[in-house]
Amino acid sequence: MKSLIQEKKNEVRQELKDKRNQIAVDRRGQAQSECVDAISAIARTHPFVLSYSSIGDELSTKGLNHFLEEEGKLVLPRVVDGEIKAYHVKDSAHELELSNFGILEPKLSCEEADLAKIGLVLVPGLGFDSGKHRIGYGKGHYDRFLSRMHDEAITIGIGFREQYFPGNLPVEETDKSLTAVLLF
Repeated sequence: MKSLIQEKKNEVRQELKDKRNQIAVDRRGQAQSECVDAISAIARTHPFVLSYSSIGDELSTKGLNHFLEEEGKLVLPRVVDGEIKAYHVKDSAHELELSNFGILEPKLSCEEADLAKIGLVLVPGLGFDSGKHRIGYGKGHYDRFLSRMHDEAITIGIGFREQYFPGNLPVEETDKSLTAVLLF
């Protein structure tokens, strides 16, 4: 039986998906450009940055990942046996493959990253609130991953301004809050 929090999360997820789906194309491009500018400035001070490959109507990380790859800082997640593992990506044209979920992930032949050397983690989500909480797609991959990161790692939720959730998102004990949220 689903808990009341799970039911509320599912309602909020659908509301946020619908809202994100309605963002105009030109607004998406503007947000992507702002994201690249802001995150590239922050990334310069970190040896490695865990980003992600955006899917569907998420804020596109393509330009940002290209910048990180050129800087030699790009680390991308891959779900292995239900858990996120982080891999260095030096040549995305040859080192990425489509997962069963339709996400570009690093091939297993890529070098696994040492989590202790990742200074910045970019975290996707459907929505974010003022308490630096996020709501994702409901599988818990990022919450489990963030619980394994070292305390000094900066975790930043990124997305569109339209993904801001007024009030408090429903939160469970296993949900990890972020260091910051940057919405563009």
